[in-house]
Amino acid sequence: MNYLTLKTRNCLAGVALLVSFPALANDAPDTLNQGAVESELARSSMLSAINFAGDRLVAVGVKGHVVLSDDEGESWRQAEHVPVSVTLTGVCFNNARDGWAVGHRGAILRTGDGGENWELQYDGFKAANDVHEALKKTKSDDAFYGEMMVEDGADKPFLEVRCLGEKQAAVVGAFGFAFTTTDGGGNWEPSVDVFEGTGQMHVYGIVPAGKGLVMAGERGALFETSANMSGFQQLPSPYDGTFFGLMDAGSGGLVAYGLRGHAYWSGDGGESWREAELDTNRSLTAGTGLANGNLLLVDNSGSGWVSRDNGHSFNPVFGDRSFAVTDLLQLNNGDVLATGARGFLRFSSFQLN
Repeated sequence: MNYLTLKTRNCLAGVALLVSFPALANDAPDTLNQGAVESELARSSMLSAINFAGDRLVAVGVKGHVVLSDDEGESWRQAEHVPVSVTLTGVCFNNARDGWAVGHRGAILRTGDGGENWELQYDGFKAANDVHEALKKTKSDDAFYGEMMVEDGADKPFLEVRCLGEKQAAVVGAFGFAFTTTDGGGNWEPSVDVFEGTGQMHVYGIVPAGKGLVMAGERGALFETSANMSGFQQLPSPYDGTFFGLMDAGSGGLVAYGLRGHAYWSGDGGESWREAELDTNRSLTAGTGLANGNLLLVDNSGSGWVSRDNGHSFNPVFGDRSFAVTDLLQLNNGDVLATGARGFLRFSSFQLN
């Protein structure tokens, strides 16, 4: 089966990528069993996501690259051990030591030492089997999709991971794959509700909201679930194109953003939406809330857009470089560091006030 419209994190280059996952040739290395190769170019290659592990910065990207910085991004080094060479698309930490990275072929990696060393905790083979078994157990009408996915093997990427405190995390990705853990990843439980509710559409963004989670994805999909991804409540959507992410705008506010410069804000947890004022038709690929309450979006050219009114309107700002951006993280000095097609670029704090 040839699957289309997969992305690397928040859609490198700002548009959905056309990707197929052919079976591995007999003599080809298995990227789930081949470790990441040390490379001087790792910090300037395509990086998909970035997050804090305590005061340390951890960024992940192509070929299983994981790079670390202990000086606010001034210098970088590769992690000591990463057991896979798949593209990694998301990373999060519950504290300075314990975290996860996710990526292509259904890979979920765990670290217990702040990103220095990683273990493969879960993969697409297990994910497909677990989804299939869960669908059969609930006697779902979609069980035949699970059987097809088992036949396809480990060809579905996870696209986002969100740490939820203690030993909890949530993972979402292609074709409605959604999993949670409450025991540090000892068990990853598939969400039948999300798989069925999305109609196997890709899920790109996830944010905690109230006591649950709000998610966004293909074809204007906006919905909420409980923290363990049980239940599925479709939210009204103002747009039928793809959303690549969600931002928490504070006080119950949300901003959803995606294709062709479309961004929408909600002041009531997603029950109603209004389009933001933002003068671009470029796809919006990454966003983050700032310490001062402002919001930052970046489009697929690397141009930034800052909102000082809770997402109602956005004005342009510019980084020190220009390329497609995949993720954003505000540093302790107020600057925002972005990952993307050529490593890192930076937005200075004085522009963001």
